[in-house]
Amino acid sequence: MQRFVSSTLAFAACALICLQAGAQAPAPAPALEGFTADPSIRVFGDTYYLYPTSDKPNWMTTDFSVWSSKNLIEWKKERMVLDVSRDLKWANIKAWAPDAIERGGTYYFYFSADHKIGVATAKSPLGPFVDALGAPLLVRSDKMTTNTIDPYPFIDDDGQAYLYWGNGDEANAYKLKPDMITVEGEVHRIPMKDFREGVVVFKRQGKYYFMWSIDDARSPDYRVGWGTADSPLGPVKAATQNFIVLQKNGAAVGTAHHSVVQVPGTDRWYVAYHRHAIPDGNGYRRQTVLAKMSFDGDGNILPMNPMQPAFQPGDAGEPIVGGKGQPDRPHYLLAHFTSETTDGEQIYFATSQDSYRWSDLNGSMPVLRSTLGEQGVRDPAIVRSPQGDKFWILATDLRIANGKGWQAAMHKGSTKLMIWESTNLVDWSAPRLVDVAGAIPDAGNAWAPEAIYDERSGDYLVYWATISPAGGVTKPRIYYSRTRDFVSFTPAALYIDRPCADGLIDTQIVRVGDPRSRYRYVRASGDGQLTLEGANELLGQWDILGDLRPLGLTGKDVEGPILFKMAQSGEWAMWVDQYARKAGYLALTSDDLSRPGRFRRADPARIDYGHSKKRHGSILNISSDEYRRVQARWPAAAPNKANQP
Repeated sequence: MQRFVSSTLAFAACALICLQAGAQAPAPAPALEGFTADPSIRVFGDTYYLYPTSDKPNWMTTDFSVWSSKNLIEWKKERMVLDVSRDLKWANIKAWAPDAIERGGTYYFYFSADHKIGVATAKSPLGPFVDALGAPLLVRSDKMTTNTIDPYPFIDDDGQAYLYWGNGDEANAYKLKPDMITVEGEVHRIPMKDFREGVVVFKRQGKYYFMWSIDDARSPDYRVGWGTADSPLGPVKAATQNFIVLQKNGAAVGTAHHSVVQVPGTDRWYVAYHRHAIPDGNGYRRQTVLAKMSFDGDGNILPMNPMQPAFQPGDAGEPIVGGKGQPDRPHYLLAHFTSETTDGEQIYFATSQDSYRWSDLNGSMPVLRSTLGEQGVRDPAIVRSPQGDKFWILATDLRIANGKGWQAAMHKGSTKLMIWESTNLVDWSAPRLVDVAGAIPDAGNAWAPEAIYDERSGDYLVYWATISPAGGVTKPRIYYSRTRDFVSFTPAALYIDRPCADGLIDTQIVRVGDPRSRYRYVRASGDGQLTLEGANELLGQWDILGDLRPLGLTGKDVEGPILFKMAQSGEWAMWVDQYARKAGYLALTSDDLSRPGRFRRADPARIDYGHSKKRHGSILNISSDEYRRVQARWPAAAPNKANQP
């Protein structure tokens, strides 16, 4: 921000598909052909498998089949693995909700048939499976408190196996003996909030997660809740935040009865679930769909949107090599402006594979142009949803190139922010102007917006600088608002004010994400210096940590800090805009964000900022698929320097 200049976000004229704000995209395509339900997703070796119910009228199903995939995107129907009307002596109808698990080279296939639970075995995940007992494994008895359908096997880290099941008021579970076809001990009752059926259990970072379906499968409101436990047998504590993590949205209804898979060797997770078929579906005509499942920094499952596909066109999916998913090599996307010129005050993108060497996208030309408000944009901030399935660009509505001048821009400028949104970083909605500062008495502007997701409240804290009088002093201060969707905002409130004569500008907040740190968040602001503070609550007490004077940098030299994590080294980077010399960015690095004295200038020989000058913007860590996506849309120019850092 040129001494308190703001950036405007630009109209996505370059987008291949311009989605109008608020328009609903079509529901994602089903993963499997035909009508299937109750999908169990598993990974064995280097292959993913789906074992669903084969939907028939009134659930009168007799057979089970298996599909396979090498990447979670392309699925092949392999074969029928069990036909209860032919392969069982004890049931011949109502074949529902199968699942499979491997132990000691044998694959165990658990399933419901005629309201009983059976188990069959095979030496391949492709079957065919043979009834292991010649009789059901479980038949409801007076010792049980739930119906014997929807089996779910789970093997804990200590080797103990469990079988969960249930339809009714609560789930039940047995321990399984090592042979996996014999139960032992007593029935364990596992009450769960609003439980109906379809219990799923998995373990992540030492915590047991329970997920289950709520309501009737024929209901559009069929949905998924969750909780956690310290033991595989409970008690289960229902989530207090975002208890429902999968529910109807738009054309996607009846979204539940799911299963979970972890990409081996990673912390990437997906769910397979069913919905009522689109179009003309119901509780007997359903489709299997995949969704990506994410967690916040506290381990809470984040809500999934059934209208958002798990993968975008051109994505590589999740291939497995050597028993592990591919490490998602981190990449970076920089959004910025370049200068106070006609084209300079628009939105530019650049990418990097290592955070040191940057390539301009789109031939060093703008990727987005503003057509609203002042028709110029600066200081763009890119925000990713915690689920990773949506992005927003926020910017100041400002154009100095129109000859307006800095004084008019500061005191009689726009009080609105420009906002775009996207689900894939390349197709951007039409822009919308949101007046966030107009209700602040005598507000002169709204500059340099940023936003951060607040895990405690489940919404976003949006903050910016506005010049306004208060206490007899007119100067820039930081204000904030809250939003869940970047459409509706709470009234502006004062966020940061200090007695300094220069006021405050250019605040950026990052979540540290390091359990060794004293602080959950660190923020940097221009207040005459470039000051860093730490806090554990976004609206809590902030402690001043220091500034950049030990490096010879003050607020007269630099502004517009960008804080981001360099994934390859684990270090933090702070880029500062050398506005006084109009020299573009200067890169600083540190191994401890909470100790400003540890910041050092990055070796200039390692840095290549690309062809265009980079001015006040933001850097987003992106995935390999996202990197390929933006590169395909706006081809990159080669970096200036050939040397590797």
